[in-house]
Amino acid sequence: LPFARFAVNELDAPLEYGCETFDAVYAFSVFTHLPAALQTHWMSELHRVLRPGGALVLSLHGDALLPKLNRSERGAYRRGALV
Repeated sequence: LPFARFAVNELDAPLEYGCETFDAVYAFSVFTHLPAALQTHWMSELHRVLRPGGALVLSLHGDALLPKLNRSERGAYRRGALV
């Protein structure tokens, strides 16, 4: 796409963009594949590159996969824990 610039980032390193660079940031089907420490890292990093008042759009499985969780996992999920 001639109007876009693409880059590949490291899994646990800062993005190459400066603070408050973007009006919108999206991450579809990303966080569900990351362990807790990397989810925390990327939430912080996406917040860093997002301009104040910007939009962060991300997708999570949420309630859609609740039936696939065992009883213990469902309890943790309902308490707000990462499952």
